[in-house]
Amino acid sequence: MENITLLDQKGQLTTGLLDLLTTGRHADTTIYVDGRSFRCHRVVLCAMSRYFDAMFSSGMLECQAGEVFLHNVHAAPFDTILHFMYGKNVELTMDEVYEVLEMSSVYQIPALQSKCEKFLGNDLSINNCLARWKLSSLYSCSWLGEHAWEVIVQNFKALSATEDFMMLSREELIRIITEERLEVDNEEDVCEAVLRWLEHGQDATSPRQDAILDLFKHLKLPLMSQHYLEALLTRKVYLREHSKCCALINKFAHRQRQALRGAVPLDDSDLAGMFKERSEDVLVMVDGRRQEVVCFSLRCKKLFSLAKFPYFADGKAACVHTGDIFVSGGTTGSVENRLVRFMTERNRWDECQPMQEGRCYHSLVSVGKHLYALGGFLTNEPVSGVECFKAADNAWDKVGDLAVPIGGMAAAALDNTIYMFGGRQNRLEKETAVFQSFDTKTHTACVISVLPHPICWSQAVVVDNVIRVFCPNGHVLAFDGNGPPAIIKLSPKLECTYFSVVYHHGTFIFIQVGDAKYHDELRIFHPDTGEVHITRERLPRSLCDSKWMKVLINRRHLKYECSYPTHR
Repeated sequence: MENITLLDQKGQLTTGLLDLLTTGRHADTTIYVDGRSFRCHRVVLCAMSRYFDAMFSSGMLECQAGEVFLHNVHAAPFDTILHFMYGKNVELTMDEVYEVLEMSSVYQIPALQSKCEKFLGNDLSINNCLARWKLSSLYSCSWLGEHAWEVIVQNFKALSATEDFMMLSREELIRIITEERLEVDNEEDVCEAVLRWLEHGQDATSPRQDAILDLFKHLKLPLMSQHYLEALLTRKVYLREHSKCCALINKFAHRQRQALRGAVPLDDSDLAGMFKERSEDVLVMVDGRRQEVVCFSLRCKKLFSLAKFPYFADGKAACVHTGDIFVSGGTTGSVENRLVRFMTERNRWDECQPMQEGRCYHSLVSVGKHLYALGGFLTNEPVSGVECFKAADNAWDKVGDLAVPIGGMAAAALDNTIYMFGGRQNRLEKETAVFQSFDTKTHTACVISVLPHPICWSQAVVVDNVIRVFCPNGHVLAFDGNGPPAIIKLSPKLECTYFSVVYHHGTFIFIQVGDAKYHDELRIFHPDTGEVHITRERLPRSLCDSKWMKVLINRRHLKYECSYPTHR
């Protein structure tokens, strides 16, 4: 007899459970909803719902009578929920998803709540993001809230003209205008949005008076022009007649006049947030051998110079950790053991405690509060050791060894486990299909399985608890912690072996490195549709081991614009 796979086993169980629901056989509870009755099985209800588990464990009347009456619930969405609990892959519709979400929250069915979140998050737009952001707070939908928030941050100017924006509470509006990453061209646009909110539905001479000072204290008045601040008091009578707000605006207009004369007093500590410029998403390139560090603004599509990289080497590893960039190792003929940190808030590089063992073409992975250096080469031979860097102590510890010593692999973490895909067992040999892991809690390593094909110099990116591995041949592997990695689709065809991949606003951006012809292209890959569009930017021609990473940079560091000629 053939072995029954786990998939077959789950399928048989689901079929059996749905048959029990349909026939009512062995049912021990009847649930009455909106004039309909549903014969159910307590063991299934308790397994899927913490609400029903608590009900049937509490000694309530329902436990003894075998009858449950649910009020203020419609039968159709409850039927959907019930079939989901019995294992059916239900199809949600916009007509009932809100009620299903509410009921899955009330009855504590996390898997269904997550399904509703993903359904509502798939078509987020400026027309619905504010409503769904509020909804996420109501039902503690963190995933939906995070994705809706990104749409709000990206589209503030357009959103500020919508009716939904005018219906925000004062607290919600303050939460938005104080967002550090708010994508706006200037702070005057934020002020104009606040003015529209103040005046909405009100007499233009008497807006929401109780909110004026509270909101203006959260605006970045020092970053607005003197002319704009002075014109505010001329245009808006209610600001001029509000003594405290008028004094605040005049104070910063006066500072602007002083700035023109080169005499600006120290910032007020109680209003320090007003003086801080916003941050924005940028792509930072750390060049392998020229010690060049540049960043590309994804908002204004411009290139800026950052602090010079502190040492010369190629084959370095890099990653983003706690908002900063860490770079380790490399080779100049002999391997390096250095670790340096780029402080994004200060635009400077700091030396950290060096690794215990030098290595190049290795992986550097962020897990929780720590960094892990894994594998790599000592000239040509592989390094087996795994080292852990504790940033708080500025110290490295050797914590284990890889199951298969390897370099040039893609690596990423899910929870506390680092997964490594492919690589080479010797720098001069062919790539392998080894799929292995390292558990950062137990410090144990193991080979899990083999990949669909050998790979090297691939890139791993984690999005929504799924690792996607982008291979030079265009394959995309996906791994969610269960089963072997599988090829899910093709990514944009690349003209070179070496590249970086970053995730940005639902898309993957490919930047080719070490390529003379295509280095200035950003290939934007939409994973849901498989579509690719290409934009050409004046990017520097990078070397093969250059790293591109996405971080937040304060705009005060984006002052030294640089440009590069195209080569086609």
